[in-house]
Amino acid sequence: MNKYICALNQLKENPDISRIDNDSSIDIAVFIELHNKGLVNAIDVSNKSYEAFIEPSISMDGDAFLEEHNSKVDTTTDWYKKPIGMIFISVSAITIAWFLKLLIDPYIS
Repeated sequence: MNKYICALNQLKENPDISRIDNDSSIDIAVFIELHNKGLVNAIDVSNKSYEAFIEPSISMDGDAFLEEHNSKVDTTTDWYKKPIGMIFISVSAITIAWFLKLLIDPYIS
């Protein structure tokens, strides 16, 4: 999965890449998988002994896939700093305190 994300990020950040082959910085096997899934657009100029693509670009589906991955990363970190996380922690602390008070109250009185 990280290979896909790296390849898509590299295509998005470097729109001047004109060719993907065995000598390029993007792994050709990963690019072929992305191309087969429709996450990238390119013209296939491969033959029997050589695999290459020209004019590679990230497709709209690839851009959506990349944005979805980035949003998943954002929501999993620092959840407790977000408003819903603060509400959850506050309600949990109040519930635990109330429950402990009910348990301890008969022994104190």
